[in-house]
Amino acid sequence: IGDLILRIISQRERARDCNVMSVGARCSGGSARQEVDRGPGDACIHRCTLMCKKCPVLRFANRIPCLGVICVIGMVAQCEGAGWTDATMSVMTGSTSVFPAPSGTGNIKVPDSLKVRYKQPEAYHPKLRFWFTPDVFEELNAADGTAVASWRNIANICHPAHSSAECTASKKLSGENMAAEVLKQSSAGSQPTYQKSVINNRGAVRFARSAVDGTAGDFLQMETTAGSGAAGFSTNPFAANAFTFFLVARTRPGITDTGQQGILNLAKVASDTTNDGLSIYKDSVVCLDSGGEPGLGCSGTTCTRCGASQYTAFGALSAQFGESSVADDNSCSSSCAAGCSLASPLSACKTLWGPASSQNFQDPDEWRIIALQADGTFLKGYLDGYHASSVPPISVTAAAAATIAQLRLGVVDQADETNSGFGNVDIAEIMIYDAALTQQEMDRIGNYLSLKFGLSAFRVNADVGSVTRTAAVSKNCGCSGGPPWISCDTTKGPYCGVGVPLASGSCQSLDQSLQVITGNSYLDLNSGANAKSPASGGNYISIKGQFVLPSDVDCNVASGIFGTSTADYSTLDSSISDLDTTITSRYLAVAIGHVPYACRAAYSTVKCLASDFIESFASDCKISMKPSSGTVDGNSVCNQWVAPSPVPEINCLAPPGLGGGQDLIIYWHGVATVLSNWFHYEKPLIESLVPSHISYKGGTITVKGLHFGAQASYKEKTQTTVDTYKVEVLVLSRRQLKCRSTKWVSDRELICETPPMPQSRAEIDTNAKTAKVFVVVEVMGTRSMQSAVSTLTYTDVPAFYACDNDRVTSKSAQRECFKCCRAACIVDEFANGAKKAGYTYTFCDKSCYTYCGYFSGRAGMHLSFASAFFGMMMSFVALIVDDSHGLFSEGGLQETEGILKERQAGQDRPALLEQPSSFAALSFFAGIAITAAALFTLRHRRRREGEGGREEGERERERGSGVQREAVSWAF
Repeated sequence: IGDLILRIISQRERARDCNVMSVGARCSGGSARQEVDRGPGDACIHRCTLMCKKCPVLRFANRIPCLGVICVIGMVAQCEGAGWTDATMSVMTGSTSVFPAPSGTGNIKVPDSLKVRYKQPEAYHPKLRFWFTPDVFEELNAADGTAVASWRNIANICHPAHSSAECTASKKLSGENMAAEVLKQSSAGSQPTYQKSVINNRGAVRFARSAVDGTAGDFLQMETTAGSGAAGFSTNPFAANAFTFFLVARTRPGITDTGQQGILNLAKVASDTTNDGLSIYKDSVVCLDSGGEPGLGCSGTTCTRCGASQYTAFGALSAQFGESSVADDNSCSSSCAAGCSLASPLSACKTLWGPASSQNFQDPDEWRIIALQADGTFLKGYLDGYHASSVPPISVTAAAAATIAQLRLGVVDQADETNSGFGNVDIAEIMIYDAALTQQEMDRIGNYLSLKFGLSAFRVNADVGSVTRTAAVSKNCGCSGGPPWISCDTTKGPYCGVGVPLASGSCQSLDQSLQVITGNSYLDLNSGANAKSPASGGNYISIKGQFVLPSDVDCNVASGIFGTSTADYSTLDSSISDLDTTITSRYLAVAIGHVPYACRAAYSTVKCLASDFIESFASDCKISMKPSSGTVDGNSVCNQWVAPSPVPEINCLAPPGLGGGQDLIIYWHGVATVLSNWFHYEKPLIESLVPSHISYKGGTITVKGLHFGAQASYKEKTQTTVDTYKVEVLVLSRRQLKCRSTKWVSDRELICETPPMPQSRAEIDTNAKTAKVFVVVEVMGTRSMQSAVSTLTYTDVPAFYACDNDRVTSKSAQRECFKCCRAACIVDEFANGAKKAGYTYTFCDKSCYTYCGYFSGRAGMHLSFASAFFGMMMSFVALIVDDSHGLFSEGGLQETEGILKERQAGQDRPALLEQPSSFAALSFFAGIAITAAALFTLRHRRRREGEGGREEGERERERGSGVQREAVSWAF
C-alpha cells in the first residue's frame, strides 16, 4: 500500500509537469486530451482513457474518488495510454482470450468460426461495440436471397465473467449483448437480402434501390432494443465523436442510376440544424454528353463508365462529416468540366486519392476494406490499408462535430433524418469501435478482413522506418526488394545502403535480417535456410532481429517504442504496475506450416487452396530480449543511426512435426510474417535393429532411433481429399517391400513384422547363406538414410537366390535361370543332408519353376489350359471305356446311390473313389473346377498387377503358380 501511495504521488507530480490539473484539461503538448468524466461525489467513471505525453495515467475498473486526475483503487494498477486503445488487451485474440460457451438458454453465442486464437478479432475487447459478420448467417445455413429483418451483433456477448456494468445479471443469464441496440428493418418492403458466396465463398447483405434516383430502397437501422421499434441508441457510443468503423463493401450501380450511392450513415438528431452526421457514399459517374462507354447502352451524361477523356465526375468514394459544407469530394468534378481520362487522370485528381506513392483511383465498385477513424472534428478514411500514410484517401476536418443519434446502412441520409441517397451496395462485414483506434490496431483488423475475404490489395505496414509498423520484418541493408508503396530514403538510418557508415559500424556489419537459433546451434537464416528441429518438438526456437518486434510493444506510451525523438527504448517495462513485454507476448504466436503433402508430392493431381495450409503452433512464446538503447527515430540520418541493443529476441518451444521445406511464421496480433522454406524437421534416423539377423522367411524386428514422429499416423485434409499417412518401415533390396505390419511405439521405437525375402536375384554369401538388405523408416515422403546400423541380414537364404531371374521373359533366359537355379538348389539340399530324401529333385524343380517364371505370364496360362483339358479328356475316356459301370448307365447310377447309402449307414464298403466310374466322374468335374480356378487366378493376378503395382503382382504370381501346379498334378 505504501508503494502504491508513493506511486500515486509520483503520478500526480508527473501530471503537474503536464499541466493537467483538472478534468478535461488539455496537455501542454496538445497531443492528447485527458478524458476523465466526473460522476457524483467526484467519482471517476469507468476509467481514465488517454494520457499526456510522458504522463501516463493509471487505469482502474471501478469508481472511486479522484485525486487530481488520477483514478486510484486497490492493490493492482495498470497503465493505459495511447500506445494501445486498451493497455491490457489487443484488438486481436491471444493466449489469454476466452471463448465462453453458449448461455444458460443457449440463444446467443459467438460463431465457432471466430473462436480462433491469434488470427481473429477479440470479440470481448472493451471498445468493440458492434460486430456484424456473415458468419451468423452461415452458421444457420441461411438460404440464398433470404430477407434480412435483423443482423445479429456478436460483440461483447455477456457471460458470467464479463466485467462491464452493462452486462447485468439477466443479460449474463440469457447471453445478451453488452450493447442493447439491434440492427433491424421491420418493414418487409425495405429489407435487404442475404446473398451466399459473393466474395471468397463468403456471403454478404445486399441493399437495393427501388428508384433509379436513390429516393427509395432497402436499409437497416439501429434500434434502441430488440422490441422497442424506436430508432437510436440506448447508450450512445458516439457521444464523444471518437470511433472507428471497418466495412467490407462494394457498390453495384445500374446503368441509369443517378445521385449518390449510400453505404453508411451516422445521422444527427432532428434538433441539430447546424451540423450533419457522417456519410460514406459513392459519387455517380458523370460523362460528357453522349460520352458513355460504347456498348453499355448509355444515354446523355448518365453511365457507369465513360469513354476515353469523357469523365466529368469520377465514381469515387467520398465522405461528409460535421458541418454540411465540409466534405471530401473525390469525384474531381471541379477539375474535369471539360472531360478527364481515368487512364491518365489530372494530378489534381490523384492528390485527392491518396499518398504520393499510391495515387491510384480505387473504384468502389470493387470490393474494398474501408476504415473510418473519427476523433472529435477529424475524420480519416483509408481504403485497403495505407494506414501509414499521413494523407489518407478520405480526410475531413470539420469546425464542429455532429450530434449523432442514429446508424443506418444502405443510405446517405443527409437531411435531418430524412432518408435519401439509397444505394445498390453489398456489405459483407462491419466492425464498430467506440474509440479512435491506433493505426497499428487498424492495420490488424484490416489484415484480418483481407485474409477472410481474399482481398489481396490490402497493405500491411511493414515499413522499418514507420513509427506505426505492424509486422515483424526480415530485411537486409538497403531498399532493394521493398514494397513499392514504401518510400525508403537511403540517407536515413533504417534504409542505409550496404557499407554506409552508421553511428557505430556500417550497415554491412549490422545486417538486419532475422536470425533463428534452434537447439544448440546458431543459424543466420537468409532465404532457403536450414533451421532444424526434432520430430518430437520441444526444443527451443529463438528468433532475433532489429525489427522482429512490432512498433507498439510499449503499450502505455503514446508513441510506442518507435516514433518521435523523445521516445526511448528504455521505457519498455519501466512501469512497476505492468510489464509491456509480458502483455505483448500474449499476442505473439510462432507457427510451422506447410501445404498438404498430397499437393506437393511429385506428380500430384490434387489442387489445394490457401485455406488448406496446415500449421502447428509453437508453445510458450515470449519476448526474451528487449532493447534498452538505440535510435527509435525513423528520420535519423545514417551516421546518427544506432542499432537497438540488445537485439530484440523472441523464444518459443517448437511443436512436433515432420518434413522439410516448411514455413516459419511469426504472428503479432494476427499479422503474419512468413519466412518461406526456412524450417526443417529432422529426418528419421535409425540407430539400431533388434535383432539384426532374421530368417529369410521373415520375422519381427524392433527399429530404434530418432524422429519417427509424435504419433502413429497423420491426417491431412484438402478441399477434395482426406489423406492418412502412417509411419512405415520399408525393406530395400532390389525390390522395395513394406513390413507386413508396423506398430508405432514412440518417436524413438517401431516394431516391424518383416516380409519374406523377395524371390529375386540378390547378393548372397553362399558360405554363410546370408543376404543383407537396408531398412528405412518413411513418413509423409521423408525417409531415413541407409547406413550400416540400418542393415538387416536375412539368414538361411537358398543359394539359388543368387541366380538371375530379372530377364525371364524369353525362353532362353528362363532356361539359363532354371539351369543355374536347379544346380544351386540340388547342391544346397545335399549340403544340408538331403533332408527331403527322394523328393529333393522334385522340390528343386518346383522351386525353380516358380523362381524362373515358368508359371507366370502367357506360358503358364497355356500350360494350365492344356493340362486341365488333358485331364478332362482322360476323364471322358474313363467314362466311355467303363461301359459296365458307366456314369450314364442305369447300373452305374444305382451303384453310386447304393454306395452312398451304405456309407451313411456306416457299413464297411470300399471308398467311393475306388469305383472306376465314380472316380472318372470326379476327375471330370475336378478338371472343370481346376480350369476355372486357374483362369480366375490369372485374371485376378493381372488386375492386381495393374492396380497394386509390382509387389502385389509378384505375390499373386506366386499364388497363381501354386494353383497351376495343382492343375498339372490333378490332370496327370
